[in-house]
Amino acid sequence: MCPLPECDANRGGDPDRLERATRCAAELGLEVWFSPSPLELTPGGIVALFADCAARAERLRQAGAEIVLVAGVELTIMNRGFMPGEPGRNGCLACWVIRTAVSAWPR
Repeated sequence: MCPLPECDANRGGDPDRLERATRCAAELGLEVWFSPSPLELTPGGIVALFADCAARAERLRQAGAEIVLVAGVELTIMNRGFMPGEPGRNGCLACWVIRTAVSAWPR
């Protein structure tokens, strides 16, 4: 039995763990958002993670699960190769994106 049956969002970077938790939630009749978190991966690593998770999500869907595959969460701000240069000051790409956006706002 799923330890947290009220929880229907499933995030993380471990496909095996995501699949087990999703299967558990689906057995309880929940719609599940299968959301791999590709943090600090190369673009090739992200593609491999998404391909693996998409295949797992599809197998679960074919078995009857109501499932939504969420791809792209924090994708551009938490990984290298999407924005030019390094992650920004203090090693925080998300902070760099926010500072850049805020500086462009009209005053």
